[in-house]
Amino acid sequence: MANRAAVGAPGDQLQSSATLLSTKLFVPRSRQRLVSRPRLDALLDRNAALTLVSAPAGFGKSTVVVDWLRRRDVRVSWLSLERSDDEPRRFLQYLLAVWRRLVPHVGVSLEAALDEPGPFLGSTEQTAFVNEIGGLAEAIADQADDLVLVLDDYHAVEDSTIHRFVAAMVDALPPGIRLVITTRVDPPFPLARMRAFGRLEEVRAADLRFSADEASSFLSEAMGVELAEGQAEVLQERTEGWIVGLQLAAISLRGRLDVTGSREDSTHDFLRDFSGSHRFVLDYLTDEVLGRQDEATLDLLLRISMLDEICGQLADAVTGGQDGQDRLESLEAENLFLIPLDQDRRWYRFHHLFAECLRRYAEERLAERERHEIHRRAFEWLYEHDRPDAALDHALAADDAERARRLLRTYADATLHLGDVDAVSRWLVRVPPSWIAHDPPLALTRALVRFLLLDWSGLTDMEAELGRELEGPPHVGEEAGSVAGRKAMLGLLALWAVGDMERAAEAGRAAVQLLPEPEVLLRGTAVALLSAALVRRKDWPETERMLQLGRDLNRASQNRLALSTCYYNWSRLRIHQGRPEDALRIAREGLDEITRRTGGQLTTIGCLVALAEAEALLEL
Repeated sequence: MANRAAVGAPGDQLQSSATLLSTKLFVPRSRQRLVSRPRLDALLDRNAALTLVSAPAGFGKSTVVVDWLRRRDVRVSWLSLERSDDEPRRFLQYLLAVWRRLVPHVGVSLEAALDEPGPFLGSTEQTAFVNEIGGLAEAIADQADDLVLVLDDYHAVEDSTIHRFVAAMVDALPPGIRLVITTRVDPPFPLARMRAFGRLEEVRAADLRFSADEASSFLSEAMGVELAEGQAEVLQERTEGWIVGLQLAAISLRGRLDVTGSREDSTHDFLRDFSGSHRFVLDYLTDEVLGRQDEATLDLLLRISMLDEICGQLADAVTGGQDGQDRLESLEAENLFLIPLDQDRRWYRFHHLFAECLRRYAEERLAERERHEIHRRAFEWLYEHDRPDAALDHALAADDAERARRLLRTYADATLHLGDVDAVSRWLVRVPPSWIAHDPPLALTRALVRFLLLDWSGLTDMEAELGRELEGPPHVGEEAGSVAGRKAMLGLLALWAVGDMERAAEAGRAAVQLLPEPEVLLRGTAVALLSAALVRRKDWPETERMLQLGRDLNRASQNRLALSTCYYNWSRLRIHQGRPEDALRIAREGLDEITRRTGGQLTTIGCLVALAEAEALLEL
């Protein structure tokens, strides 16, 4: 019986600071003519908390899982991972989205922590979420079928925090919920312990290799290539049951038969010449397949191979054509390794290994200037369609500093206003420092991000470096205020970090005065730090004014970290004034507001206000 996708429209997204791409939550379409492989079904049917499908590229890991799900009555939620997801906040946002397709409303506390501005410090919420998963047995008791969560291409993840979290989640999974992971590399989980306690089932390369019978069925039924007795077995031996090798071989054979018209001689010659390790087989067959395409198709393949995800409009943008969607559908029909990413078949990607081969071939066929022009065209389309991560990939590939800076100017501050410091940091780390060094606003943004991520080392040196970078023609208008205000704010950060409250207060006043009014997030952050400096200096009237301003600014920008800081400092002010009852009232007002803004949960950020409440109680 066919599986059912979990409840939820393909476009459902968490209301969080990062945009979630629905194509990553799409269960790939199962081919209608796949070969039945009952021995693999038996392995995947074994009931364990974690099923690990681990093998090198090209062994059909994802295909096997999709085909198994198609024949099973389960509810499934799927997440396709890629390199940009190797960051805890981003990974957990996607993981929470796929969990909610299985169990709606799970993880409210974790969602609130993920929406907090500043560095992601939600270890408490992660633990609470794992415990919540462990307690789902009763919530799913009335389910008639199993729930399956699939993490596809998990080898894209290297972050140790993510690995620890997923391993803990596996330990907590109750009966009736299974996690399936496909990967090229074993994750650093305690696999031996999981095996010993019956929490792990494994499907390895030896399991995924096609047998002679399966290879024969695959070639004839799925690929439409009829071989004489024993020839499929020869091909299976030469490819060692490697499905991509078999598929490439079948495409090459079909092209050879179309040209020669002599089935027996052509197949005999092909099998005689076909040999080598996986890598050499791939190189040989790629030449055979690509060499038999007409020039128009080959040119299209080479140009769109530089795109990680492809739609008709994006294909037209990089090729200058007008029939991109039709041509993508034709490539898919030709079994040229184009995989649909959504139900409407608008977005596609190439099989990763085939894409790598196409790109190597493109380096030989296309001049560097042509490749750079393709990347620039891709950048412009992705930039206009609000896909900054992918657009930045192409700016870097084109070695185009100006386009990278344009993207950062457009998206960095806007993303900081949403509180997603990690995303901006990820962009800035990837861009060569020399591209930013002589762009003062971006240099200031880079320094600010480092401070917000608690990287306080070298702040004084950074401030001096920024001073040198700002030498030259003066800025004018609003940009001048923004640059001067940010420089003053960085002075505030550097002085505040070393405890020089006198000079920090002066720098804070300058930052608040110079930053333009639209810079709500930065002004609110500056006021929060200024109020902390003023409390320490016991400058009560000015502190009171700054705290009121900070509350208003940080409410407007929804900067809960700075808002919590303001409430904490306000409570501390009342304690210094000898008014512990008022201090307690303010702390509890702040605690109520922060808790309300985080969905009724006390997150890591809210703990600062809880500390203010505790300090006030001690003074009573």
